[in-house]
Amino acid sequence: MNEEKPFEKQTLFWIVLSSLINEPLFIMYGFSTMILRKDFGVDEFTIACFVSMKPIVSILSYYWGAHLQERPDLVKRNFLLASILGRVLFLGLPLFPYPSFLILASTLYILFYRAAKPAWIEMLRINTTKEKKQTAFSWGVALGYLEGMVLAVLLGGLLDRGPFYWSYLFAFCALVSLLGIYAISYLPVACADHKKGTIFVKNPWKKLQHLLDTRKDFAKFQWGFMLCGFGLMFIQPAITLVVVDVLDLSYVRFGLAYTSWKGICIALSSPIWSKLLQRFSIFSLSSWIFLFASLLPLCLFFSPFHILWLYVGYIFYGIAQGGSQLVWNISGPVFSKGENSAQFTATNVLMIGVRGLIAPFLGAVFVKGFGPFAALFVGALICLLGAVYIAPSRLEAPA
Repeated sequence: MNEEKPFEKQTLFWIVLSSLINEPLFIMYGFSTMILRKDFGVDEFTIACFVSMKPIVSILSYYWGAHLQERPDLVKRNFLLASILGRVLFLGLPLFPYPSFLILASTLYILFYRAAKPAWIEMLRINTTKEKKQTAFSWGVALGYLEGMVLAVLLGGLLDRGPFYWSYLFAFCALVSLLGIYAISYLPVACADHKKGTIFVKNPWKKLQHLLDTRKDFAKFQWGFMLCGFGLMFIQPAITLVVVDVLDLSYVRFGLAYTSWKGICIALSSPIWSKLLQRFSIFSLSSWIFLFASLLPLCLFFSPFHILWLYVGYIFYGIAQGGSQLVWNISGPVFSKGENSAQFTATNVLMIGVRGLIAPFLGAVFVKGFGPFAALFVGALICLLGAVYIAPSRLEAPA
């Protein structure tokens, strides 16, 4: 049995509680593309630009945490500063309720959300053991999405009342999240002595290339996630057009599908994925996760025939998300094998940005030329290709 680390109980508590505190802002962010299309009538290329900002800014956020391996003493300050910068602009939305300001605030939110992730994961690695961390992650995700099921209906009902409610809701949810960050600032982090060193901008890219060249198991994991993630980003413009233009859903009905039904399955599947991760390799689990993800666009393809297909699609997507969030968050510590995990987690973030440079725009062009349903079908095939690619790996990291 692993000996309990200093501050472990406090850290495990905050893993779970942080999910609950941040969930309201996540719910509002999930409504963003629908707000842009439904309330402001933006076109598919604007939607593609908005969707692409989420992964593209990951490239910039990569540099934010690039120094953590050389300066592990800065992990807590890194996390707190990024978390504050990512949320503060939402407080200005009631004064500037415009689509451009929403896109700017959301872009900064995702930029610093991604930027804070390596520091947060490293804080957890320092303060907790792997088994307890996995369990806390799965319960945090599960409880967060159970909370989201209720919030989706409440927030969606307020959004349906009229335009500009969304700006005040964003500000309120951001304020709640900032209060949680303030509370986390009191969490102690056990940290060893550091050696100061010069950090060059080019270092992260050299580290990435070296890591993928020397760790073939991690490289295969990254390319598998690249394929499935590319497929899911490819279909984002198509999903918005289907939901708003074809199905003409209200915010409440979309919230029920996107958050509530998806949230139920994330909440129920997350603890199961956590147990499976202790028995099977991270490659085997990822293959099943990608398979479930591919069913979302396939179900949306049939949604005009009956709204039930929309809910079934997000049920499958919820199951995939429950496993994906766990695998994505835990992959750094798994592949680092007890060493500093910041470089592995930062690589995860960077690869999201790389695929985001292409997939949403290519999806928008495909929607413009062939329609949203053709894009959904192609996206499903790409996700399935990712599942097949990662499944037969013989280079498996220990789970």
